[in-house]
Amino acid sequence: TIEDQVKIKTCELALAKEAAEKASMAKTEFLASMSHELRTPLNSVIGFTRRVMNRSANRLDERSLDALAVVDRNANHLLGLINNLLDISKLDLGKLELSLTQVALDEMLAETKNQFLPMAEVKGTSVQLECQFHGLIEADATRLRQVIINLMANAVKFTVGGEIKICLVEKSVQKVPGVELRVEDTGIGIAPDDIEKLFNKFQKVGREEKLNPEGTGLGLALTKELVELHKGTVSVTSEPGKLTVFSVWLPQRHG
Repeated sequence: TIEDQVKIKTCELALAKEAAEKASMAKTEFLASMSHELRTPLNSVIGFTRRVMNRSANRLDERSLDALAVVDRNANHLLGLINNLLDISKLDLGKLELSLTQVALDEMLAETKNQFLPMAEVKGTSVQLECQFHGLIEADATRLRQVIINLMANAVKFTVGGEIKICLVEKSVQKVPGVELRVEDTGIGIAPDDIEKLFNKFQKVGREEKLNPEGTGLGLALTKELVELHKGTVSVTSEPGKLTVFSVWLPQRHG
C-alpha cells in the first residue's frame, strides 16, 4: 500500500541521514587530528628558521636571508590555514570553548590597525579608526582578535589605493546592551549573488577566487562561527567597486 511505501522510504531516508552524519563526523575528526599532527613539526620549522635568521644574520648573504624570510612567511601562512582548519573542526565537534575575560575592544582595534597599516600603505590604502565606545565587553580575547584580523585581512587584501575605516559604536539589540564593529572598505566589492555564499566553508566567491587563489575560503566562515559563539551576529552589505561593510554586533555581557 501507499502507506507501507511511505514508511519504507522514511526509514531509508533516516538511515541515509544517519550514514551521512557519521561520514561528516569522521571527516571532522580526521581534520582535527591531522591539524594537530601538522602543527607540531611546522612550529619547529618556524622556530628554527627564526633562530638561524637571528643568530646568523651577519654571516649570511642577502640572497640566503631572503630565502629564509620566504620560508618563515610561507610557514606562518600555512600555520594560519591549519589553525583555521583546527578551529572549524572544533566548532563542528562542539569542542571549542570560550575563555571569557573583560576585553578593551578599542585597544584591540588600535593594535590590529597598527599591525595591518604597513601592508595597507604599500598598496596606497589609508586606514582610519573611529571608536565611540571605550568600555569593556565580556569576550574571549584570542577568538575576538581572530575575528578582527580576518575582517581586516580581507579589507586590505581587496583594497588598492582606497580607504579602510574601522568603526566601534555602542548599540543595543532587542534591549540587550552591546557594541557594533564595522569594517568598511572601498575595494572591489562583492556581487549581490555572492553575498549569501560568503560565509560558507571552503567556498570563495566571484573575483576573490581569482585574486586570492591560495586561500581556503575558511576565514569568513570561521568569523561567523566565532561571532555566533559569542552570541553575536555578523552581516555584510556591498556595492561592487565602491563600498563593502562588514558589521559585527556583540553583547557587552556573554551571559
